[in-house]
Amino acid sequence: MPVAPPPLPANVGRDAGAPDEPYAVVVGDLFRYKGVEVVSRALAAMEPAERPLVLVCGRRPDPSYAARLDREIAARGVGDRVRFLGSVERDRVLRLLAGSLACIAPSRFENKSYVPIEAMAVGAPVVAADIPATHESCGDAARYFDPDRPGELAEHLRALLDDPTAGRRMAEAGRARVAPMRPTDAAEPILEGLEELVR
Repeated sequence: MPVAPPPLPANVGRDAGAPDEPYAVVVGDLFRYKGVEVVSRALAAMEPAERPLVLVCGRRPDPSYAARLDREIAARGVGDRVRFLGSVERDRVLRLLAGSLACIAPSRFENKSYVPIEAMAVGAPVVAADIPATHESCGDAARYFDPDRPGELAEHLRALLDDPTAGRRMAEAGRARVAPMRPTDAAEPILEGLEELVR
């Protein structure tokens, strides 16, 4: 069930240190199921001149996966288009999202995540792996791709780069999606179910 984002800082705006060129953001520690390799494959499927920069905000707790990811990015020739920022404080992540072309959520499996919800709340278009958790969070406000078909992600990125109005429409749909959410939305049905059992 949709979960409201934690309170957002006031007046979230573009990060002062954000790149001047179009960029997308991936938020999450580098675990295998997070699917960051799909992003490198999507970039490789694009012409060099059309590739956006991708900022990855997250720690590297799985050294073998991180090393494999580094090798794949280098082998595909997209090392200049992926920047690993490491652990980034939440307020800066929100500012980076606010100025981004898109929030990419490539996880192959995910429990309920605040990332796409917070991205929508600050006006970042969400492009997500086609899995139940992101559908539950984003509904029709996101664009989806099969994580086994990186070309689909590449197409979504191209579309956002080619048509800025598409990104604005997605941002509006995302804000509308999260606007009615309340922090108690997830807890209330659980409490109601428990009360019904007690009765």
